[in-house]
Amino acid sequence: MERSCTNEHEAERAFRLACFFIAQGIAPSQITILAAYQAQASLIKGGDLLPVTLGDVWRLGVRLVLFCSPSSE
Repeated sequence: MERSCTNEHEAERAFRLACFFIAQGIAPSQITILAAYQAQASLIKGGDLLPVTLGDVWRLGVRLVLFCSPSSE
């Protein structure tokens, strides 16, 4: 069984930072959030961290990339 790490504070910070960049006029398609673990990526993208209204950043084109995935080896 694979173990994957999460950090709720870090996930919320990454999500809020993406929202901040969008509010500053940066195009969502120019924003990428990198996650080291699958569980962390799921936590960030889950949408439970902030009000649902901010969950729209994923539909706007913000990318979430798992950089330690087995497929990247």
